[in-house]
Amino acid sequence: MFENLKNLKNKAAELAETHADAIEGGLEKVGDFIDDKTSHKYGDKIEAGVGKAQGLIERLGESKGEAEGEAKAEGGAKAEGGAGDGKDKPSH
Repeated sequence: MFENLKNLKNKAAELAETHADAIEGGLEKVGDFIDDKTSHKYGDKIEAGVGKAQGLIERLGESKGEAEGEAKAEGGAKAEGGAGDGKDKPSH
């Protein structure tokens, strides 16, 4: 089950990275729609919620990019005989 949740998180991060602008725009539209339907009574709370959701989308997209960058860097270090390759030579 944990693996399924991890896969779901990775898919969400991938979508957030790829479609961040569209998702954030959609959140803004939904916030405006709800604000209109509630006669602007909860505008501050709605705006705060939209802002938090948009921040989450940004962080998800950034974390996906950072994780891929770290994996590539780690793979490159191993390919070049760097740290973590199990072939560390003792210094004399």
